[in-house]
Order: sequence, then C-alpha cells, then structure tokens
Amino acid sequence: LGISLGERTYVTEIDSHKNTVTLSTEFLGKKVVFVSDIVLSGVNPADLPKEYVGYAKLRYTAPLIKVNATVYPDGTARLLFDDFAKSAPGQSAVIYDGDCVGASVLFGGFVK
Repeated sequence: LGISLGERTYVTEIDSHKNTVTLSTEFLGKKVVFVSDIVLSGVNPADLPKEYVGYAKLRYTAPLIKVNATVYPDGTARLLFDDFAKSAPGQSAVIYDGDCVGASVLFGGFVK
C-alpha cells in the first residue's frame, strides 16, 4: 500500500468491487474463511465429498487446525473452524486428510 502507520497493521478485508482494502491494528482471526481457485491434489472431484472434516494450514508457520470444509462446484470452498484462525486475503489455504506428518493434501486455494 505504500503507507506507514507507525504500528503493526493487518489486512482484514479486500473488496475488489469497491477497490478498497480494510486495515486493523488488531486481528483475532475468523471462524469462517472462504477460499477460491481450488486445485485438487490427486483427488478425483467425484470422490471428494461436498462436506469434509480435515485439517487446514493457513500460514506457512501455523500449525494444522481442524476444519469443516464445504466444497462448491464453482471451485470455491467454505472453511469453518472451531476457534479463530488467522489468515489474510490472498494467502494460501491447504487442506489435508490428517493432522500428522505424511498426511495427504486434498486441495488448496486462495483465501478470499
């Protein structure tokens, strides 16, 4: 954005239709995140249930967190978390079939 506010700020929303970016000095996260441009990883779309309980990684250094994912035919998904999950628009969201090393990637996309 090319601005300095003198304190840490977070992008909490991007509205491309209004051409606005919303910033906040506090960011607890969200319990619902929408993801676009989904890419399936070795999963046949017909085999992926519309509703799925798995584990999500929203930031590179973040731990895996349990998620209820609803996948839509238009290539988007809704991710519902039990607790607040920190993410920002444009970040990647990756959904796994387990919460341990060796878990398979089911799909990924971009946080809206």
